Amino acid sequence: MPARTFKHTARNNISITERVVKTYLLQKEFYEFYTYGLVSKTLWEKCLLDPQKLLKLKNPSSPEYEFIRNDLIPSLLNKIELNIGTVEYKCYELSRVVFKNKDGEMHVQPFTLGFCNTRKPNSNNNAFLELTSDIYSLLDKLNIKYEVECLIDNQDAFINHALFHPYRTAVIYSKGDKSIVLGVVGEVHPQILTNMGLQNDLAVGELDFDKLVTLFNPNITTYKPISIFQSIERDLSIALNKDVLISSIVDFIESQNIKEIESVKIIDRYLNDNKEAVTIRLKLDSDHTLKTSEIDSIISNLTKKITESFSITIR
Repeated sequence: MPARTFKHTARNNISITERVVKTYLLQKEFYEFYTYGLVSKTLWEKCLLDPQKLLKLKNPSSPEYEFIRNDLIPSLLNKIELNIGTVEYKCYELSRVVFKNKDGEMHVQPFTLGFCNTRKPNSNNNAFLELTSDIYSLLDKLNIKYEVECLIDNQDAFINHALFHPYRTAVIYSKGDKSIVLGVVGEVHPQILTNMGLQNDLAVGELDFDKLVTLFNPNITTYKPISIFQSIERDLSIALNKDVLISSIVDFIESQNIKEIESVKIIDRYLNDNKEAVTIRLKLDSDHTLKTSEIDSIISNLTKKITESFSITIR
């Protein structure tokens, strides 16, 4: 046989991103769902959405398969409704959706990631906080920088915003560029839960997979050596009015660039009529064993800055 030189095939970023995403979600104990791309008018109306925004088949085989969906969340909610006996699980679907094109050209067919997390009422695991943490960690895994804002102020960013509780939902943007909407995560609108007969603590979310592929660079690997010193965790219990977004406080803490603070996470939340109580966990680490006096000084200075900037109470 004559000698030949073989060249490596070009790397396919779509396949690489899909593999990274699915591996991560498997590690986080998500089930992968596959649902039909065709939906019914009844399902869409149950989810407070307008069927007129969907493409309609001229000759549907059944009223249940009359429209082509432009969102994955109603289909996932429908599966939860049908499997109401299975109380707690996390699921996702990666599939195309289809949007009408107003100019009469080819319809837009982006790949989308849809998520659902369902927990028992009064469970120790808050569905919204758990799903939010998983989605943010996935973006971190892909080295994608992001920022979030409350849905009530950004409803134009998401065509099917009626699916979500307006005050308990975050729109996710590419950091520094609000023209790039990466996705959304939040609690399901209470009326939808009533329409479907669901009593669980239920959170849902969506990410634009095509944008993840564009922003993900598989050649960049972030690495931080494991510290030989014991890390420390401290919790801040914050009472705030509903007009103050907890995400703005998290962003404020991160913006202080305190080198000893390795991570900031929301771990608990309690709501009543006018107030919201949130617990934020700070993980501290250093190049030496932190003394109690050092930790107390860091926390004291930080809480002083937070209370001065937001006029809130920290316990």
